[in-house]
Amino acid sequence: MATNKKKKKAPAPVRINLKTTNTYFNEFGIVAPKVLQLMGLNPTLYDKLTKREKEKLMQLKSIPFKISVMEGSAVPKAYVKYLHEELFRYMKKTYIGDPEVNLTFYDFCTYGLTLVHELTINKAKLSADELSPLGIIKKRADIYYETDFNDQIRPLFTYIYHLTIFLSKITFRVYGFIHKWELNQHTFYSTCKILVYSQETERKSFIYQNTERVAYRLAISKLHNIGLDYLKIKYNNVFKESHDTRDLKVYIQSHALFRIKERLDSVSPYFNNFDLRASIMDCQICKLENNRLAIIFRTHVKQITGYMPFIIIGDSLYILSFLPLCSYSTPQGKQLMQILQLNKDDTVFLGLDKLSFYKKTDFDHLPILKQALIDADMWYLTDIPSEDEYVREKPALVVRRFFEQHTPIPDRVSILNDIAEVID
Repeated sequence: MATNKKKKKAPAPVRINLKTTNTYFNEFGIVAPKVLQLMGLNPTLYDKLTKREKEKLMQLKSIPFKISVMEGSAVPKAYVKYLHEELFRYMKKTYIGDPEVNLTFYDFCTYGLTLVHELTINKAKLSADELSPLGIIKKRADIYYETDFNDQIRPLFTYIYHLTIFLSKITFRVYGFIHKWELNQHTFYSTCKILVYSQETERKSFIYQNTERVAYRLAISKLHNIGLDYLKIKYNNVFKESHDTRDLKVYIQSHALFRIKERLDSVSPYFNNFDLRASIMDCQICKLENNRLAIIFRTHVKQITGYMPFIIIGDSLYILSFLPLCSYSTPQGKQLMQILQLNKDDTVFLGLDKLSFYKKTDFDHLPILKQALIDADMWYLTDIPSEDEYVREKPALVVRRFFEQHTPIPDRVSILNDIAEVID
């Protein structure tokens, strides 16, 4: 028995609405002349185009960058949100190419890429005489896309790369990203996808002072690729007189990471992550007062905030701890202690081992300490950029009494007793 089977109809093709709104047309008209200037053309060329030619340049619309997590990677949603917010903040306030062109990355990635991609990818649909305004723009766009484009947009990817370094935790995960340009001719949209991935760094045990310890190998993600680049230090960078140029693997104890967080308490953990890696890559070695070698720890504005003592075992360098500037083992700390006749317990008692002390203290109430910090080349600690805004306040009574009785060595017990009597 014959059955009537209905033939399945092919799905109707998606209708693409190529009509441009007046708002988009006007915004595009503001940005397009700037893009032409960015490409080295006279911006007035855009005004010489017909309305139909202008509308054709707006067909392959660009969507600003989209950030997502690479399949198989573990990245917290809060980090994805942070990357998205920071990226767009950067794009809206930073200029691409010559700042005098006054073209932000946001406008370029929204309207500028629409123009560039339409000229370079859909150029077959833009038939024009080579000597016409559109023909001149098309010819220059091809040259620009092959030469200057990558250099001008690179700072955007470099910024994202720095953000992933800020977020990476050596004892947990190192984050990186790759980017993919997607041009969908079917929907007439183009975008750049930022795919964030995560990887764990190498973990290693070593023996020091008859004790087994755990350290983590310092690494940063590869730029534009998946994987890790492990940081290395040349042997002759540590020992200048040596001719040994072999690479030393760099590891750090979690104890040192805890000390960095504890001592540099007014600095964002993101910046501490970045500064740690930058200090390793810069690799400036200092001999401490106890004859131990240490790597100088600098902020992103190149100011010294501490020292990282280390040992070398075989082909590996192990960072053991972090010393703040007030430590007697450091050049600055030794001078400060000699000026004020302090000891290690005094620095902890006063709070000199915490960077926040220098940010929140009104040193006009501590003239002796202020002058000592200046003489010991530590006064710049009061200007180190911090995550939070600090209001300088009058120091605690116990701290003021400590320096008031500086003749020459204060007695902490008597100071506390005097304060107790004042309170009673």
